[in-house]
Amino acid sequence: MLNNKKGRFKKFKSKRPDGWYRATTYIAMVASLVSIFSIIYTIKLGSKLNKLNYSPQLIVSKCQLTDFKKLGSTTFQYSVKAIVTLKNIGNNNAHLMMYVSICIPVGEDFLRKEKNKKDFAKNVRDAPREYYSDKQIYPTQEFIVSPLVEGLNSADSIFTLHFWFVYKNDNGIIYDSYYWYSGKIIKNPEKPICFDSENNSFHIYNWWESWRIRHIYKINVSKRKGSGIP
Repeated sequence: MLNNKKGRFKKFKSKRPDGWYRATTYIAMVASLVSIFSIIYTIKLGSKLNKLNYSPQLIVSKCQLTDFKKLGSTTFQYSVKAIVTLKNIGNNNAHLMMYVSICIPVGEDFLRKEKNKKDFAKNVRDAPREYYSDKQIYPTQEFIVSPLVEGLNSADSIFTLHFWFVYKNDNGIIYDSYYWYSGKIIKNPEKPICFDSENNSFHIYNWWESWRIRHIYKINVSKRKGSGIP
């Protein structure tokens, strides 16, 4: 009886998984992982397509500089008011959140990079915004803003104005548009600025950028009268 039991145990042990079975198990695991990654990729691709298919896009179609003033009698610094015409050339409503302007002699998207720094919250807090809590710019519609820019320097005669507009679509996805206006200060008192060049740039925010700017925006803007999108 003992011999028979040992024989049965030996027979049972001989049926344990062998190398071929382990190989098929690994193949099944790899196939499952590939399937999971494929699903994740499809979701991410669908998200990107959604951002593009329902995307507002603001461009500066016109920039006119007015009210050119010298800042003090013994300085080379000037201020200028810009009448900027925004146009939505996208296929979704643009809900304007804020815009920031600055004068610095560089052609990089300086204000975009500033949002990753600690003092960016102050720029958001001080940025001008519309009186209405939700300012929409519909597709093909134009909208005029008039920011005041200080810091034009006549010592080197060349300046670059930077305009940064942050907005979202109807689904809450955040975008921004960046506009540069470069010119020269000339001695003609009737027309002290000579136009040089301009450039538009467009950006779609990823998850981390959207979360961060919403967090900063909520803390610094949402409780103010006339604040933009919550």
